[in-house]
Amino acid sequence: MVAGCGTPRVNGVAGASPSPSVPWTPPAHAIREEPLIAPAQTDAVPPDLRQRMRQLSLADVVDLALRNNPATRASWSQARAAADLLGSARGSYFPTVNGSSSLARIKSPATNARPAGIRTEYGPSVSLNYLLLDFGGRAGTVERARQNLFAANLSHNATIQNTVLQAQVAYFNYMATAALLAAERSAILRGAREACATATELRASLTQVRSEATALRSQCLLLRDRARALRGGGDY
Repeated sequence: MVAGCGTPRVNGVAGASPSPSVPWTPPAHAIREEPLIAPAQTDAVPPDLRQRMRQLSLADVVDLALRNNPATRASWSQARAAADLLGSARGSYFPTVNGSSSLARIKSPATNARPAGIRTEYGPSVSLNYLLLDFGGRAGTVERARQNLFAANLSHNATIQNTVLQAQVAYFNYMATAALLAAERSAILRGAREACATATELRASLTQVRSEATALRSQCLLLRDRARALRGGGDY
């Protein structure tokens, strides 16, 4: 029996995952204890993804990583190849049918039964080969291919988990760096505003000092004129 994606089925499930971004689900009792292996869940990328590239969620980043990471594609291809090898190994249980046909033009000499001439000879042939007993050889080959398929698919699951982890780490590192950059910009802007306020206060203080200096200069000139007037009047 062949699955819809083109790979043979094994123990009632598809021989490989349907796409590089989807983990393979092993059949029941295929492995004994693997509590760390769990199917990854990702959200679909919305159609307007390119229009909001600067507002991607964590699910979008993970989905993009699973779709575009060459490691997941390589592991998925290896799993599909292992599924095909299992199907090929199962083919040894079926008989082999070989068919052939022959056509020949022969120039024969004359005999007592027939005259000389050119005659045509043709005919088909069919052979059927079916191995009935091989003392477990085929069963061992099929079981080895089955276990290789399990290993390839579980490796594909591990590759998906590693890709998800790397995408999450990169996403949170980016978010932390963006938050740090925003904090630095806010601190620089606040410092600039405080510097502007301080400069405004200094400018106001300088204007006040200049006004006081001008008033003192005016008083000095007034006192000098008064002193000159007293000196000119002889009032010493």
